[in-house]
Amino acid sequence: MTQSLHLMNSRELDSRIRNKSGRATRLAESDLTNDALTEELYLAGFSRFPSDQEKQYATELMTRSESRQSGIQDLMWAMINSPEFSIQD
Repeated sequence: MTQSLHLMNSRELDSRIRNKSGRATRLAESDLTNDALTEELYLAGFSRFPSDQEKQYATELMTRSESRQSGIQDLMWAMINSPEFSIQD
């Protein structure tokens, strides 16, 4: 429970995700397709490829967002706060 609350409210994590030289910025400025970008994030975060449903969700999120970068940041937050990312006892 403590880990979940820390991940959801961490200013340090927020500043790292929003860092102008961070991964979200580099990916947003890249020529990668949304599918390739999603695969990179899932491999980095979960050590697996995203399912078709996860790719579809990520693409919709990035398309609907104010900017590609904010969509990537939102996806990173969603992944970090997912049960799959949490440390299991």
